[in-house]
Amino acid sequence: MENNVYCEDCNVTISRFPKNYIQSIITSPPYFNLRDYGCDGQIGNEKSVIEYIDNLVNVFENARHSLKDDGLIFVNLGDTYQNKTLLCIPDHFKIAMVSKGWFCRNDIVWHKPNAMPSSVKDRFVVDYERVFMFSKNKKYKFNTQYEERKSKITKSSKSKSLGKYQSVEQESSVRQGMNKTRGTKLIEKRNNLPSQKDFVDFLRQRTNAKIISNETGISKSKIDHWFRYDEAGFSYPSAEDWNQVKWLIDDWGHQFQKIDSQLNDIHFEYDDINKNAHKGRLKRSVWSINTKPSKVKHFAPYPNDLIEPMILCSTDENDIVFDPFLGSGTTGVVASALNRKWIGSELNEEYIEIIKSKVND
Repeated sequence: MENNVYCEDCNVTISRFPKNYIQSIITSPPYFNLRDYGCDGQIGNEKSVIEYIDNLVNVFENARHSLKDDGLIFVNLGDTYQNKTLLCIPDHFKIAMVSKGWFCRNDIVWHKPNAMPSSVKDRFVVDYERVFMFSKNKKYKFNTQYEERKSKITKSSKSKSLGKYQSVEQESSVRQGMNKTRGTKLIEKRNNLPSQKDFVDFLRQRTNAKIISNETGISKSKIDHWFRYDEAGFSYPSAEDWNQVKWLIDDWGHQFQKIDSQLNDIHFEYDDINKNAHKGRLKRSVWSINTKPSKVKHFAPYPNDLIEPMILCSTDENDIVFDPFLGSGTTGVVASALNRKWIGSELNEEYIEIIKSKVND
């Protein structure tokens, strides 16, 4: 069954799959009322958006039993204009899937730097499409993907971070007491802190370390660092400590509100970013990928570079990828190149020959 395309309705193909058989479903279904592919039973030529969304969601509902419990679905879906308005089809689809119990884990933007020019003068040129990532369960297989950093890691910073050790793994195996789970913890980041001088001036004008310590029980030696002008001895209070003491100096003035907001402006990152700094930064959800010219007769082949991260993040070698709307066969081609097994469904007989020629190339 694997590494094969079936010329039939994808729901028929899905009915053959055993339970927990497919690791990942990756596809780009026909868009609503955009083209007639000349096949009976095709999705995309429905009379209404509601009927189109229902038919599309039904495909993934039918495939639910065959998708592994830790499996993922990626759906590339464009929008359609009708009577001068966008029909918001991707959003309708996303909401419909979530209402069926799928977890929408990402709304990815495929930005097309070389998008087709448009002659419209009363709106902006659309140069992107959406890709939704759905999971069957809250926990699922996901191989973290990285991308090139905007600022490079220098050789000096690499050597400084690892010292005499070749890798974090080697360091953790050799050093006594080294935390072997480093790379899995969340670390707190505050990138919008007030300047040291502004913060110290603010505190000194309103209170002192002894009063704060007496009222809160936080050690005076710790609080003293908040009042220091020298860079070496100064430290900001943690958000937790600040929220414990701020009531002592809360005058609801503009300066207080600004500093309070800055000290509580927190986001979290995995220290995995430090451990895997040489790999780049964690991949973002806006992917700038050029469309590619096609030598085959197909209206909308998506590029290999778009599919590759989807396959890499959701599968391991020899896992099975299914594309219910295989089209010109890109999903199968990329899956084969990455040593994954694949299965596809396609109604159009002309495309079957295109797929076979591409896969056997």
